[in-house]
Amino acid sequence: MSRLMLKGTTTVCGIEIPKIAGGFGEDKKAMLVKDIAEIHNKPLYKVNQLINDNIKRFKENIDIIDLKGSDFAILLKDSGIFTQGSINASKNIYLVSERGYAKLIKIFDDNAAWDKYDRLLDEYFEVKESVKETGAYITDKVDPQMLREKADRIESMNVLNETVKILLPVFDEVGLKPQFKALAMKQIYRKAGVELPIEELKAENELYDLENIAKRVGILSKSSKPHSQAVKAIIDKLDITDDEKQLVNFEKNGHMGTTYQYSKSVINKVKQWLIDNNHPHKIPATTATGKNRTCSVIYQSEGVLQ
Repeated sequence: MSRLMLKGTTTVCGIEIPKIAGGFGEDKKAMLVKDIAEIHNKPLYKVNQLINDNIKRFKENIDIIDLKGSDFAILLKDSGIFTQGSINASKNIYLVSERGYAKLIKIFDDNAAWDKYDRLLDEYFEVKESVKETGAYITDKVDPQMLREKADRIESMNVLNETVKILLPVFDEVGLKPQFKALAMKQIYRKAGVELPIEELKAENELYDLENIAKRVGILSKSSKPHSQAVKAIIDKLDITDDEKQLVNFEKNGHMGTTYQYSKSVINKVKQWLIDNNHPHKIPATTATGKNRTCSVIYQSEGVLQ
């Protein structure tokens, strides 16, 4: 099984779903059966039952992967796609490839399912994505001759070079800063075994992820751990400007993805929201798929995790 990556979200058939790549091959798209069930308006437990009743038709790591108990399931929880309760209650957390999805549609065996299948192919599996990477830049310490030597070594790598040619205009279109383009190039070439001489970017202003913000404002889960999802729910209710957040890369337990980090001013806004709302112990939240949920929290000031 190749490494799984979470690449944000996208909208398919009017429903926001997480974009997942890998698992079935480098950069190959995959989809959670949970989202397929929602798109097809079918109860998840019935879809899982259909799969389990026909499990011999699905080839493991080719058609289907069960994420139950995996590190990637933890990443999905940390990203707000699953709750810990839903993970605990699930016997299986299935992920399917395009081929696996086609087999599932055959099991559904109804005209409406095939119509949705066509739309999902057009809107998800067949869509070519743009990539937005951040984190490093080329400095005046770079030796141009060294860069030329590196370029000479990859002349025969036609597929890689064509990929770069396609991506550069995309980077320009989304307004990616030059220093972040450089990091994207570094990561692309690194996968091919070529290490470009690009120095790490030192942020002008310190940034904080959701877990760090939770620690600083003292928002904890009932297990006394920093409650990142509760912080995300609060931030979603705030007026955060573009210069107060930055999309960055992360790698956790071998899985890669992108996430936002925030400036110190956002920490102050979260603190003020808590004051204005009398430090509530129940914070309404919305998952990446649009589901409503509630984050139950306790506070460091209540004598926990001092």
